[in-house]
Amino acid sequence: MIKNEKGRIWVNRIFAFLVGALLIYAVMSLSIVKNVKVENEALKKELYEASRLLTDAKGFYENKNYGDAMKTLETLFEKHPGSSEMGEGKTLYAEIEGEKNALDRKWEAAVGAIREEWAITMAAQLRAKFEKDKETLEKNMDDVLNTEWDKMKDKIREEWEK
Repeated sequence: MIKNEKGRIWVNRIFAFLVGALLIYAVMSLSIVKNVKVENEALKKELYEASRLLTDAKGFYENKNYGDAMKTLETLFEKHPGSSEMGEGKTLYAEIEGEKNALDRKWEAAVGAIREEWAITMAAQLRAKFEKDKETLEKNMDDVLNTEWDKMKDKIREEWEK
């Protein structure tokens, strides 16, 4: 009878634990998780609000960050296709595209001279590094030769004696 009573106590404890866990889960789901989901949706709407996207794109454009400005405007076009901000966004997009293309053409025109200057500078740095490494090798050559001689002296003597 004692064993049966202990078994029932354990079953009651496990049952109480499961009921408590289920109750906690239900409370969390209905109150906290629901509130977080609602807040998350509100933040998403605010983040993708048409006027905010247009303002962000203008800020990127003023900072000459054309890639981010174009991505932001593309998000505006995708999320708010019929909004009043879309017309201004298309105008801004065309301006950004024009400036970006002009900047690309300017880069293409200058890239040859920039590469040549870079190559000259890099070659000078590599030559300086080579000379430094060469000097270090020359300084350490005697030490390296003495160390290697000590290692190989016995083997060389054996070959010489044959």
